[in-house]
Amino acid sequence: MPESKEIAAYRKTMEKAFAFHQEGDFAQAEQVYREILDKDPNDYNALKFLGILKRQLRQLDEAEKTFRHALKNFPDELNLLYELGLTLKDMASKKPNAILEAIACFQKAYEQNPKFHRATMQLAMMLNGNSMGDKAETLLMDSIQLSPDNSELFNLLGYIQQRLNKTEESKVNLLKAIELDPKNSTAYYNLAYGEKFTQEPDFAGTIHELIQSETNVENKYKLHYALGKIYDDLKVYDKAIENFKAANQLKRKTFQYDIEIEKQNLAVMKQAF
Repeated sequence: MPESKEIAAYRKTMEKAFAFHQEGDFAQAEQVYREILDKDPNDYNALKFLGILKRQLRQLDEAEKTFRHALKNFPDELNLLYELGLTLKDMASKKPNAILEAIACFQKAYEQNPKFHRATMQLAMMLNGNSMGDKAETLLMDSIQLSPDNSELFNLLGYIQQRLNKTEESKVNLLKAIELDPKNSTAYYNLAYGEKFTQEPDFAGTIHELIQSETNVENKYKLHYALGKIYDDLKVYDKAIENFKAANQLKRKTFQYDIEIEKQNLAVMKQAF
């Protein structure tokens, strides 16, 4: 059945707003989102993406206001709960109780859909960062029961267990993360920093190979740091310095990388529209 003229016109307008947003023309994107909201103040897509735009601009009060308005009309919408949680997390230094409110948002999203793992992992990180590492560990173990093939859940569990001084459990889970996804650069990074190496591990060769093929700046930086840590432990200082230097050079590029990630996230969210 063909779209009505109204739906086709709405879709075209949203496409225009998305294009401005992804190109970084935030002023034009906001103008189009507000044009849509002038016609329908409760439009889900316009509210969601306007809130994301405001958070990207660090206009956090406006972002919070926008997401809360949207949640009045869509109180159980997982993406809105997640985005409000991220916004409140960013407001922690200036808003009393922002951390607790952020945790509540991620908790509600998790309770509504335990397989909405973006919220699960944010909740776990916030619990861990607020002296509730045991609760974060339990949360992730429960999530792994539901999604036993999720490398990122095993990686985060291993990371949190490092902070709980559960060295052996951490190692097992980080190795499982790598088994599930041999390209999981964060798992190599966490494993390298949680171990004291007395000999070159089997996965060092894999890291070398990944560095050669990896195009993602953030991932490559983590791989170099992991390799640098391994060689530093082994007292192969020339290779350690070489990798730490490469990592530091890549780290300077991560600001641009963060911008690209935002564009990618928008593209993914656009597919749901």
